[in-house]
Amino acid sequence: KNSQSVLLRLLKARLLPEASIILSSRPGVCPDLQDHCSTFYEIQGFDSEAIKVYVESFFKADPPKIKEMMRALEERPDLMSGAYVPMNLFIFCSIYKHGQSFPPTMTSCYQTYACQ
Repeated sequence: KNSQSVLLRLLKARLLPEASIILSSRPGVCPDLQDHCSTFYEIQGFDSEAIKVYVESFFKADPPKIKEMMRALEERPDLMSGAYVPMNLFIFCSIYKHGQSFPPTMTSCYQTYACQ
């Protein structure tokens, strides 16, 4: 707990006091963080049915993409396991919406999304 850390200064509004900060981590990794947060949410994640419902909602304006997207995810077990995390599923849907095929790794999915 270095009091000079950038993260801690951000959380205590000593650095960029007007900023809104969103942090994401695996459960239990940083239990002390919530002591420095005004709002704390724990996202439980999606089950298989919720993934399907989310994809249907995301592509409701383009129904053929729903089956295509679900098939593409099912062909990539590494991505399907990541789709249980809502933010990841949003990223996957965004990549697919822009007509791009899925990159070979999760890291490259994040990079592709960031560069859209």
